Amino acid sequence: MAAEEQQRNTWRIWRAPSIARLAPKGPFYVLHLYSGRRRALDFHEQVEKVIAEFPSLYIRVISIDTAVDAKLDIHDTKLWHFLTEIAQAGRVLGLLQGPPCETWTSARHHQQVDEHGAPLRGPRPLRHADSLWGLDHLTMPELAQVFTGNILLLKGMFLACLVALRGGATFLEHPAVPFAEEMASIWRLALMKLLLRRPGALFRKTTIEQWRYGAPGIKPTTLLFSNCDLPAALAAGTIPGLSRPETLLIGKDSEGRFRTAAAKEYPAALNSSFACALRPLLATRVATDCGTPHDEPWGHELAVTTSCTEYGSIMPDYQPRLP
Repeated sequence: MAAEEQQRNTWRIWRAPSIARLAPKGPFYVLHLYSGRRRALDFHEQVEKVIAEFPSLYIRVISIDTAVDAKLDIHDTKLWHFLTEIAQAGRVLGLLQGPPCETWTSARHHQQVDEHGAPLRGPRPLRHADSLWGLDHLTMPELAQVFTGNILLLKGMFLACLVALRGGATFLEHPAVPFAEEMASIWRLALMKLLLRRPGALFRKTTIEQWRYGAPGIKPTTLLFSNCDLPAALAAGTIPGLSRPETLLIGKDSEGRFRTAAAKEYPAALNSSFACALRPLLATRVATDCGTPHDEPWGHELAVTTSCTEYGSIMPDYQPRLP
């Protein structure tokens, strides 16, 4: 895989892709892929506030994660076909996703400590900058973790490409590139470089620190985006008067939970920024004759399922599925 990855680093897209128009009529969708549990002021709730400003549009919001409902499994054939079909039809106005980073996180390279600062044996690295798709000689559970992480990232990127090529706004969030050159990062993948390399770039990227939006840790984060002015929405969404945290989210707390869990969920202000970045795109839909919406019972059922307001507890990362 390492040699193949080096070869992929030489690939180029020489012509900028042609962006097609969104569908002439709805229902339109805003999707949150790998959303985690439903919770107060999550992206789902924040984007519904923005959508309420455009009552003439038929827009459904779907949070897609097994933590929301068991049937919302991205591996489910019926669900996956539905998502790709509405994306190809140009009916996905917005797609937010944060592919699980448990196999990518730089925290695996740091010494883990408990609440007293005593060293702990933490999970070891599963990837390296020279072996981005997974190290050799991993255990079966570790291979399952890497396999799942790879599949979820690739499915998410495939869906993002479909949405972007039909004019929808896309956001993909993942930890920023670590300073240590030997550490793995999705931003070091040839695939991500290809999609960002000009002149044929389909996406752009920007980097933020999530503490500016109320996160408990600094959490440098890079965001891939398309067909919107995400940087402007992010700049407008920062919370004034906050102080930059001085502690790192490494190790375990007094209850034995990894401190990185505190940063798994986006803060409310960041969710609001993502939602606000969609506002100009929604406004363009109002300016067109969207017509009578299609009858789509399955999409309606999914939207109703994920619109619940009974918030659950934080769930563990996506469970590995063996090939």
